[in-house]
Amino acid sequence: MDYLINNQADKKKKKRNQEINERGCFKQFVVKGIIGKGKFGEVYLAKHITTGCIVALKKVMKSKLIEYKIVDQFIKEIKLHNSMNHHKIVKFYGFFEE
Repeated sequence: MDYLINNQADKKKKKRNQEINERGCFKQFVVKGIIGKGKFGEVYLAKHITTGCIVALKKVMKSKLIEYKIVDQFIKEIKLHNSMNHHKIVKFYGFFEE
């Protein structure tokens, strides 16, 4: 029975990853799976197709940012993160909008 449950979970995970891979800018990456979830979105482990770099992709729901009226704060956080360069802080490579 455990195998059946795990197999169904694996199928759902693969289907979700395939759906993510087929969307817009995500086509540049092969999504391996979800590594975190939060109030405003999800973080995925992915591999950039061209360079082969392993990355974390953070998908944020615009509707949530608007709902909580934090769009400006979010933009400031992106700019701040982009300006940081420290070995203990995840490197920020860019963003895209769909």
